[in-house]
Amino acid sequence: MLLSEETEPRFFELQKRGFIRGDDGHYLIRLKSSVLDEFFSGDSTPQQAEPVMDLVMSELLDDFDGSYEGRLHRLEALKFLHDQDVGTKYEEAFNLFDGQAHSCYSDAYPTPSASVHEAAGRGIKTLVAVEHDTFQGIEERLKAAEIVDKKVNVIPAIEVSFGDEILGQTVNSHICVLFPNIDYSGRFRVFLKEMDRAMLRIFEDVARVRHESYLRLGNVFNKLNPEYTVSDDEVLKFARGGFILGSHYGMALFSKYKGQEVNGIVLTDTKQGERVFAKGILSYSNEPAIVASELKEMMEQKRDVLPDLRTVEDFARRYHGVIVLGHPPEFASKPEDAMEITEAIADKYTIGGIAVYPAKHEQHIPLLVAIAEKINRTSKYHGRLVYTGESDTHGNVDVPEKNYGGIKQKMGMNKDHGLRCAEIVAGLKANCFP
Repeated sequence: MLLSEETEPRFFELQKRGFIRGDDGHYLIRLKSSVLDEFFSGDSTPQQAEPVMDLVMSELLDDFDGSYEGRLHRLEALKFLHDQDVGTKYEEAFNLFDGQAHSCYSDAYPTPSASVHEAAGRGIKTLVAVEHDTFQGIEERLKAAEIVDKKVNVIPAIEVSFGDEILGQTVNSHICVLFPNIDYSGRFRVFLKEMDRAMLRIFEDVARVRHESYLRLGNVFNKLNPEYTVSDDEVLKFARGGFILGSHYGMALFSKYKGQEVNGIVLTDTKQGERVFAKGILSYSNEPAIVASELKEMMEQKRDVLPDLRTVEDFARRYHGVIVLGHPPEFASKPEDAMEITEAIADKYTIGGIAVYPAKHEQHIPLLVAIAEKINRTSKYHGRLVYTGESDTHGNVDVPEKNYGGIKQKMGMNKDHGLRCAEIVAGLKANCFP
């Protein structure tokens, strides 16, 4: 966020007095209640200090720096905010369990610390911290949960891109592996240290190749849409030092052409930006969704690095995780086909849960509940399959500039589905591979 003395005079007054000091782009907070009392003396009230604190803290929490020092800055900011018991006011979540939330380490806006800060502010009790094909940023979220006194229980997870032959067709999509028994940062560090490096590279290579594929797709988009181009640098700015994913093109297009109509789509938010990008490369890829286009492009470039589902299951089994099918409607373009694929995956492999309440696909919830119940009646599962819900949040929908996931994807979801945290977590732990 760019600040000026005209728009935020109190912030700059605090800075001039030495209460906020800038070091290499980071704000070192030295605000204390006595300082605020001094500054807002006279006609001002202590409540008037809160907007300034909110501004300062949100700036620091959202300031992404991938270095160790950057992580410490964010965690220190979170601790300060928690100790002062003054922070951003969020709308309370409908559901206290959220089965999928991303950070800037994949294709979302919030830093890991900011993600936990928002979850705590919304009253969420259990948050599944997930990134695409990497575990980066997960330890910071676990540490952030400890700083806020475990107001939020963070479950570490990874969303794996896979490619497999199912029911005679090639399915390229995502599947989640959760580790609900790893409940604090120290245990997670041991978990990563003991992990087979070759196994981890299988997933991280996918992230690298996806990055390269998106750069090629970006060039295709620019050639097919010469009036609405976005440069690599404009997109990389939103990747914040990480790998490029589809939503970063949505962010760049929305930022550059906000409010304009492009290819019949009005750019009202970054989700519409993603739609513009997908539609802009449709004639090239013949795929209506960004993810499908990206995965197809990877395959056509002879970069078949996607692990199959057997590899994913072996990984989950080896490290005592549990497989959860997140947003199953994305397994195929037609919902009915996606449900058949969901049933086939559950039959061939061992899964522990299904996100029957995905915020992105609320219209398909009855279909998802029906297929989950059908699977759960089989002798293989016998009622043990866990039903979860997920926002798949990529940003704070309360702040338009940070809404990188779409208006539906508010952390905690936007409807009350009656999810019971304790029961879901207990069921996921019970379904972990022994």
